[in-house]
Amino acid sequence: MSELHELTLSIINIIDKIAKQKIKWKVAVIFWEKMGKPFVQRAVLSMTDQELKTDLNLIYKRLRPHFEKKQLKDMIDEADKLSDIKLKKLNNSQFNEASKYF
Repeated sequence: MSELHELTLSIINIIDKIAKQKIKWKVAVIFWEKMGKPFVQRAVLSMTDQELKTDLNLIYKRLRPHFEKKQLKDMIDEADKLSDIKLKKLNNSQFNEASKYF
C-alpha cells in the first residue's frame, strides 16, 4: 500500500467519523458499515497511484481557497499578538472575509 493509498483511506476514515456523528438513522449506518465503506476502501486500494494523485489533486484544488483564508486568519491573529496596531481595525475586506470562517 502506497503513501497515497494511506492518505486517501485516512480521508475516508475522517469522513466516516463526521458522517456517523450526524446520521441518526441506524439502518443507514449499518448499510454504510457493511457495504458502503468496504466497497469504497476496496475501490481505493485497486486504484493506481496516478489515479489517486489526480483525484487528490481535485480535492486539494477545491479546499485550497478555504485553507488559504485560514492561513491568512492565523497570520492576522499572530500579527495582532505581536503588534500594538490591531489589523482588524484596518477594515480590510480580505481580513474580514478570512475572519468570518474561523
